[in-house]
Amino acid sequence: MPIYLVDAGHRIITPLSVDPRVKSVEELKSISAIHPIGPQDQGMREDFPYSGSEQDSAPEGDISRLSAQDVMSSPVLYGKQDWSLDEGLSFLREHKVRHLPVRDDQEVVGFLIERELLQAKLEQPEATLAALCAPYLMVGDDADLRRISLVLVERDLDGALVRNVQGDVIGVLTATDILKAIAHFEVEAWA
Repeated sequence: MPIYLVDAGHRIITPLSVDPRVKSVEELKSISAIHPIGPQDQGMREDFPYSGSEQDSAPEGDISRLSAQDVMSSPVLYGKQDWSLDEGLSFLREHKVRHLPVRDDQEVVGFLIERELLQAKLEQPEATLAALCAPYLMVGDDADLRRISLVLVERDLDGALVRNVQGDVIGVLTATDILKAIAHFEVEAWA
């Protein structure tokens, strides 16, 4: 699955091309036929899901074969675009999360993090979540974790929404999820 930058306010979806050899991200100039990442892009993937459970030893397998679905957090907890900043912050505290996908009645319109809500509370305390929504990252459930990591670093983002081939949002992938996943591997696997 490709990796997208989504601007719901303007209804723009920009596919991103990631070249791991140069470790940079470039926006595609035009939208072309999209195909899932295949064996030619990431190698043959064996069935190695990250369980997220604490283990005494590192898991066996290849860290390079982890996908978004292997490490994402699910189910997705949504905020509503008409919530006040206080309602959004209360929701985050109640559910002990730091990332908040925001949606209107039908679709996702933004992806906020706790830090953005706290900053906005100081600058514009009467704002709603809709006022803070900006373009966000959307990745396919089978997108390569290395490529997602490159996009997160290049774009200075803290996370992404994960969707399946039907287009349904099925999870949230954060930098913390990625760190938890790679922490279970032996140091030699990182090379």
